[in-house]
Amino acid sequence: MARHHRLKSALAVLGLAGIAALAVRRRRGRGATDAAESSTARQPPVAPAEPPAPDWAYDVINPVMERLLRSPLHGLVSDSLMLLTFTGRKSGDEYTTPVGYRQEGDALTVFTQSDWWKNLRGGQQVRVYLRGEERSGVADATADPKEVAEHVRRFVAEQGVESARRIGLRVEGERLPDDERLAAGVEGMVAIEIELDE
Repeated sequence: MARHHRLKSALAVLGLAGIAALAVRRRRGRGATDAAESSTARQPPVAPAEPPAPDWAYDVINPVMERLLRSPLHGLVSDSLMLLTFTGRKSGDEYTTPVGYRQEGDALTVFTQSDWWKNLRGGQQVRVYLRGEERSGVADATADPKEVAEHVRRFVAEQGVESARRIGLRVEGERLPDDERLAAGVEGMVAIEIELDE
């Protein structure tokens, strides 16, 4: 009975996530999509993509994703999403946010264009909820375009160029450009490296 109730709760969370995503798509409107498509030819080969949802929508989406990632159904999304918990440098408050990641052994890489990364400069203790398991580690962030470009290149080599949008990057064509143009295209993006404790 308890298992049935947990499954029902998890399905309700999924339903909320679907409704939130549908509402965001409708609100953005077809006109914005048409305008973006018509200007594609004039855009650089690589640039930060527009967020998939407006800022206000994350107040709904993030709590839903957090519940899903902590639920028995986390396997639906936990191959590409995890929870990152860190402490604000000024406030001392603890924050948890769902983030996409790339894993190589005990090293994780996270990409962001949001300001919260500044809390992680210089190496900060963090916790992650990764595929149903809580782990701790040390995170450090870099905004240097050349270093970010190297991380992007490794991600795309592993996941494919079509996956670049998952890390907030729009790529024209079937491969990444040369190092100079890639570094220019990732300006404003940040790569966060997390070394997990054993």
